[in-house]
Amino acid sequence: MSGCDWDVVRESTYVLYQHAAAIDLLQVTKTVTVSSILPVIGGLIYKVDPCRSLKYNGAAVSVFNTDVQDARKQYSDDLKRRYFNELMTCKLEDFSVATFLDPRYKGLSFKYLEKWDKGSLIRERVIGWAKSADTIDWKPSAGVSKQVVVPKAAEKKKQLVSFLEDSDDDELVEPEVPEATVEEADCEFTLYSAMSPAKMSEDPVRWWVHKRHKLPNMSRMSRQFLASPASTGGIERAFSACGQMHSDLRKKVTEEHSMVASLKHKVNVISRRGCHINPCCAPVVY
Repeated sequence: MSGCDWDVVRESTYVLYQHAAAIDLLQVTKTVTVSSILPVIGGLIYKVDPCRSLKYNGAAVSVFNTDVQDARKQYSDDLKRRYFNELMTCKLEDFSVATFLDPRYKGLSFKYLEKWDKGSLIRERVIGWAKSADTIDWKPSAGVSKQVVVPKAAEKKKQLVSFLEDSDDDELVEPEVPEATVEEADCEFTLYSAMSPAKMSEDPVRWWVHKRHKLPNMSRMSRQFLASPASTGGIERAFSACGQMHSDLRKKVTEEHSMVASLKHKVNVISRRGCHINPCCAPVVY
């Protein structure tokens, strides 16, 4: 490779480094949701914008090769088109609301995004949802959360069952309260809007638990909204089986145990009849 070729490799590394940094940020985030992925993607688009200078390992770098510059522009344009411009307006609005409800990103605004509206739209939706927090059923309809990563090792199954049995959190058990008024929800929205963003290391759901006395209606609504997989806002705890609702996991474990019990019963019946089971044809139970 010539010196010019190495320049292309080096300058391409400067551009792709921004992507690696964004992935690293998500990997160390305690709670990964769409509300956190969207801001990270937004930050990535901002950093790879051809009008901005690049930084590599904290130092400012330059891209001189025209091919790398063109690739950088195409990369930036593709990110904008895929994650914002071609995203359905209703979904983008829901993601905007979700990002606002995530206390880590509540003060974020996307300067390059024309569709972003952090004013009346978010205010109207949040106040409406907070007002009806006790009457809205946020649980996904049957069949929404079908794919559950079931642990294969027996020990992991025991740990999962134990986790489900101990999943009830006393802090989350609250007495029934009457439906909030518009004034109460509006007051909570105003108070939450004035609060400083939470630290990146905080779990947003746990943050809302701690605010349940100061912001009772918004806390109840936001915890359900941010913790519910495949909710109306598409908020999912990604990359983990922990994203499933407790009831969904419990149902899956129950179905699995029923299947194993049924299989054992059939094997016992066949054994009592003196039949031989070919190991190669026997079903495998994970």
